[in-house]
Amino acid sequence: YEIIIIDNASKDDSLVEARRMFSQAVIIQNSQNLGFAAGNNVGISMALEKASDYIMLLNNDTVLDSQCLKVLVEGLDSDRGLAALGPAIFYFDKPDKSWFQNLKMDWRRGILVHGQDNKLYRNDFCEAGMLSGCAVMLRASVFKECGLFDESFFLYAEDTDLFIRIKEKGYRFGCLPQAKVWHKIGASGIQPWTTLYLYYVTRNRLFLLKKHKNLIKWLFFIPYIVYFHIKMIVYFILKGKFKHLMFFLRGVYDFARDKSGQL
Repeated sequence: YEIIIIDNASKDDSLVEARRMFSQAVIIQNSQNLGFAAGNNVGISMALEKASDYIMLLNNDTVLDSQCLKVLVEGLDSDRGLAALGPAIFYFDKPDKSWFQNLKMDWRRGILVHGQDNKLYRNDFCEAGMLSGCAVMLRASVFKECGLFDESFFLYAEDTDLFIRIKEKGYRFGCLPQAKVWHKIGASGIQPWTTLYLYYVTRNRLFLLKKHKNLIKWLFFIPYIVYFHIKMIVYFILKGKFKHLMFFLRGVYDFARDKSGQL
């Protein structure tokens, strides 16, 4: 295998450290922060040019078990109907606690929810409704057929959008718990429930639903989304979190005026 590291214009010593630790890796330094979608697309495009069979996407806040890659490759080799395989993902600071084995799309609320399989750690293969973009192996041919990440999202929901497009082509997803990854939640990007996180999640959830919902589904979704947004506005006001409220409303506003990309 070959390692491709994409540096999204980091401002600390990450690039120096990466070159020191991974001297055999291909390291690409972007001149600016392209976001998760475009940043990954740079690496995916290079992997496709190298005629790779499989492409493993991996956040920089993850740690792999030594057998992870081998298990995932063997899993994809054994079932041509699988477009992608995810490992079992555990909390880094609670290494025995499962964070992800299976995600499902809740179209009524427009969010990903953890499947019931996560309540008890499973040791056998399971079909997955959705996968996490922080650690997933995909067939290279799937990118050629379904396209890369939609860069208009910039950050958040771009992996869900990609997996929806792949599923629409009739492919399946799976999780192999024998492949293990430990994830430092939020360490690779914006911390959960900060103002920027709130902005991108709010805006991109609406963009995702606009892109993939038909009129009938929207009619079922609208009552919930109106209720949810009123609830969030009241919550931020009562808690005195007016900066959070501003970014939340900015996300809704930018969706309404079709403003995508980076804030």
